Amino acid sequence: MTIDETISTGWAKHDTDPEGVLERAIGAIEEATGAHAVRLAGLVSHIAGEHLADPERGVVALEALAVRAGELAGPVHRTLASLLWHQDRARAEELLAAAIDPGHPPASSRIRTLCAAASMAAATGRTDDAAADLEEALALAGEGLDRQDPAAKSLAISGNNIACGLEELTARTPEQTSLMKRAAKTGRVWWEVAGDWNNVKIAEVRLCMTHLKAGEPEVARAHATTAIEICDDNDADQGSRFFPWLVRAEAELALGARDDARDSMAVACAALESTPAGMRGWCLQELDRVQALAR
Repeated sequence: MTIDETISTGWAKHDTDPEGVLERAIGAIEEATGAHAVRLAGLVSHIAGEHLADPERGVVALEALAVRAGELAGPVHRTLASLLWHQDRARAEELLAAAIDPGHPPASSRIRTLCAAASMAAATGRTDDAAADLEEALALAGEGLDRQDPAAKSLAISGNNIACGLEELTARTPEQTSLMKRAAKTGRVWWEVAGDWNNVKIAEVRLCMTHLKAGEPEVARAHATTAIEICDDNDADQGSRFFPWLVRAEAELALGARDDARDSMAVACAALESTPAGMRGWCLQELDRVQALAR
């Protein structure tokens, strides 16, 4: 398996086989140089820091990858700083200082590190740490980021991922619910900067799901409606409309508006056949889940 295959296959399988993917990634370190070392570092950090809650193993691997990266060691040092953020802050700060991206403001590297640290903390149940990291990143971002700054995309992705992970919990503390809503809103705000209309539409769908989980179906329905309006404004194809209509149906069911939910579900069903083939199975699962709520 080539290094490119190790990385691409690793991302495809990391949810179902994180331990196996991490072992293969660590085994590929000696083959990784330059940009490959940077890409492998991102995979290792994500699995060790979020899926396996084993930052120590990630730190050892990233130290080796920083050497292999050569002149591109800066991004690996920034990733390593995020793994060490709550374990060895002094060392993390040293690594971050050495990883300042000359093409962007100094705050950019710090925001990206904080976003990664927040995602790791949220995934491993350290809600207070995650909330603090996210708030610090947002405060720094308030100084101004444009779409060319990778920190804007980091905020968008981390906001979405943190919210999504918290939605999947069977029960949440008030603090987790607050973080879930803050993260979903962060994703929406920063996809407006870093993404396109489809990213913003997906962020509105995420906000709908977040507020449903928070027990706020009226707010959820408003976000689903906004997602539908975004599709209308951009002449979206039918497949792009599936999830906005499906989550609106779910919000309407939560509100007891069963007739409205049935109408929304019908539109979602009509859009189903136009969804990408690779997503069809997941779309069917979600459709079955919402239809079960209507029975």
